[in-house]
Amino acid sequence: LDLLDADLFPAETPTPFLTGLHAFGATTIGALLASHSVRWMRVFGLRVAVLGALGFGVLLTVAIGMALHPIVAALLVLRSTPKALIQAPLNTLITPRIPASRRASYLSMQSLSGRLAFSMLLFTLSFAVADQQTFAEIRHAAMLSGGAMALAWLVLLLTSRAARPEDVGEAPESEQSPSH
Repeated sequence: LDLLDADLFPAETPTPFLTGLHAFGATTIGALLASHSVRWMRVFGLRVAVLGALGFGVLLTVAIGMALHPIVAALLVLRSTPKALIQAPLNTLITPRIPASRRASYLSMQSLSGRLAFSMLLFTLSFAVADQQTFAEIRHAAMLSGGAMALAWLVLLLTSRAARPEDVGEAPESEQSPSH
């Protein structure tokens, strides 16, 4: 790719330091958002919280795909924010409904399925850019992906319903797992 030959940063840039700083920033922002996410879900509701986080992810993906500029590195720090915003609220709702004896297996399978789906998406997208050599071609593919994500978000917006109180409350006593 021509992008690999682009001289975006001086040769003396301390790459490991910048990479570590970037990882620190992304982790810190994600942790701060996650620490408030359950409270925000209770204020705004599950539907708004999930759709808002997914919508932010779509906007971020489109913004990152639009330019080849160092500012994209700053935007990439925000890449983990959608997951940080929805992971704890969803776990708060799901975990009490799973018996303690199956909870670790369930959460492991949930994590594995998410990682496999994401890797399949990346594998599929790699075919979209395999023959493209310029940033304009790659940007076009990114915009098409962003458009598809925006369309999927719109379908979720139009087909989702507000959660019923029993959907976001505690599991019925007969379904709660014993606490240890």
